[in-house]
Amino acid sequence: MKQAIGKMLVDHRGFDFTKRILGPDGKIRYIRCVGVPVTHGATFQGFVGTGMDVTEQEQLTKALRKSEEELRQVLDLTPQLIAATFILMTKSGATFFLIVLSLVPLLTSWSCGCEGVMEVIAGS
Repeated sequence: MKQAIGKMLVDHRGFDFTKRILGPDGKIRYIRCVGVPVTHGATFQGFVGTGMDVTEQEQLTKALRKSEEELRQVLDLTPQLIAATFILMTKSGATFFLIVLSLVPLLTSWSCGCEGVMEVIAGS
């Protein structure tokens, strides 16, 4: 950073950077400095600029990046979770289907008014 500022001063170029500053109270603040060179004719006169406290913006940006990373991790796992859920559903669904098929002879012997359903289940 020190080299970049030195080069900017020598080259008389504009600047835009954010610097982390530790205050006397021990709190960390982020200050964004923006400036442009001022010339009179071809003579460099100095810089005009401003410093802005962007601590809240930096904190919000950090929180957003953390949230994005957490979401990315969840989304990275989603295909695996879907596949695992499908396998579990398929396995339990097949087990349920086999149980129903094994009960078809018993169910078809009952007179419960659901013969049409039993025919569909039995594959008739």
